[in-house]
Amino acid sequence: MHMICSLFSRGYHSLFLLLELTVYFPHQYAHSTDWKAPTPEANTLLDFYTKIYTSSYPVAAAGTWVEKPNQPIISPEHLKCLDREFQGNCHSIESNLKRNSTAEYRHTIFNSPGILAANDQFTWQSNHPLYNVMPNDNVEEYRARLNDVLKSRTIFLIGDSLTRQWYQTMKCELMHVLGLSEKEVMEKIRWQRCTNELRRQRKEIQQKLADATVNDVLVFNFGHHVGLKNGENWKTKYEKILNDALSFDFGAIPDENIFFRTTSVRHFLRGYGDWDTDFTAGNTAPDMYAQWETYGGNMPEQPDQNLIAFSTLLKSSNHRHRSFQILDTSPLMLARGDATFDGSHFCLPGPVDMWSRMLYARLEAQTNSTIS
Repeated sequence: MHMICSLFSRGYHSLFLLLELTVYFPHQYAHSTDWKAPTPEANTLLDFYTKIYTSSYPVAAAGTWVEKPNQPIISPEHLKCLDREFQGNCHSIESNLKRNSTAEYRHTIFNSPGILAANDQFTWQSNHPLYNVMPNDNVEEYRARLNDVLKSRTIFLIGDSLTRQWYQTMKCELMHVLGLSEKEVMEKIRWQRCTNELRRQRKEIQQKLADATVNDVLVFNFGHHVGLKNGENWKTKYEKILNDALSFDFGAIPDENIFFRTTSVRHFLRGYGDWDTDFTAGNTAPDMYAQWETYGGNMPEQPDQNLIAFSTLLKSSNHRHRSFQILDTSPLMLARGDATFDGSHFCLPGPVDMWSRMLYARLEAQTNSTIS
């Protein structure tokens, strides 16, 4: 029987995390009872991300999910917009019946009450700039900052169905929070499907980027389609695909505006089935002490898959001397088994909103750094 871990019932783990990070970064933690994510200044970014991922508690090493009951309310129109994404509706009875009972196999999916009510009360917070999200407590201030971030730029999203979910989330927010028309949003955000290799969709991607400018931003990911299902040598294949990305022509978009989004863990409980069998997936609350080893179903690929990406994309010795940015959404999503739609995709509204707000925070910081 699967034991559900409460967000608040295991506070003693914070002490172990503090001790662990003290070993990694003794000067930062030796005299502090308030642990913070390690800073990359002491080592390379590769070392930084590796330590986050190999920490006993990767979520807590990156930040924390905080319950905030007074989150801005999702309007009915905004919710209808999100429901157009067919792999994300966890709040309607009809959708729940459909996803939990099919002719092929049975799904057993756990979700938190807030997710089932389309009212996620948790927001992500981090003390580290690489894991910060733009706060939206003050809606008017959020709109103003978001307008500044998006001014004179288009965001290109390249990836599979999870990226499509993110695309829909971003579109709906810009229409129903920022107040843009659908036509204006289509100019601000564009999605191109790509499931495993950029070169396979080279023509479509480069057509999509034909009018891109140096101000524009691109985020790519294709991790869910390259893994154990590709055979025992999947790690070698994945490394090759990432190396190919380092030589891909992204048009006018400069490397500092190109982000690789890390791949989220699949929330099938390890050893309890997968998408093509009976399975058990999810959790009933966010879990700050979630382990990579808890999830992955019959094909566990994390954290190895993202560690390969870091090693390939961040090594200073990569022969093409390109340097992409990392948008590391995976540790925070590890905690959110309660928001899984089907083991792989996520419920909308839900924590995918934080992907956007993390990207916006990075772009705002980048702009402020350029100005100063």
